[in-house]
Amino acid sequence: MPTVSKVSLINGIVKAYFVFALVFSFAHLVEAGHKAGLQGEAWAVPFMVDGLALVGIVMRTASFARSTRTLGLRIQIVMAAISLALNEYSAHNVGSAVFAAGTVTLYIGAEVVSGHVHPVAVDHAQDKADRAAAIVAKGKATRERKARTAKAEAKVLEGMLAR
Repeated sequence: MPTVSKVSLINGIVKAYFVFALVFSFAHLVEAGHKAGLQGEAWAVPFMVDGLALVGIVMRTASFARSTRTLGLRIQIVMAAISLALNEYSAHNVGSAVFAAGTVTLYIGAEVVSGHVHPVAVDHAQDKADRAAAIVAKGKATRERKARTAKAEAKVLEGMLAR
């Protein structure tokens, strides 16, 4: 299996965690809305919370700048925290509270980890850039050393000629 496919597989698993969290938290978010006194508006709560998390996911795709991807992760984390709080608020017992916490925590953890998964080609490109920088630095050091040596030799010759 090519490396890029493995990276895609990891990202697919992370998205599956998101879908898992969406499925299990949808009803809890609606219930939290009802518990907070909302009527029909309670059905909008999952779309407001998880919808913004979805916006964060889209913002983290490769077509956006690093700053946008970072903002997308922050949005996802904030929305996941709000989702967690609302899921906990709607929990009927300890088991459902633990399940809600586990679901959202796994989702957040998977998202954070996926942001640090890159194909080996990225390492190769960095290694190549590091080698090029080392070659440039070595060349500069060699030129400086040769210039010092030439200056010292010129001084010695000057001293010999002055006698």
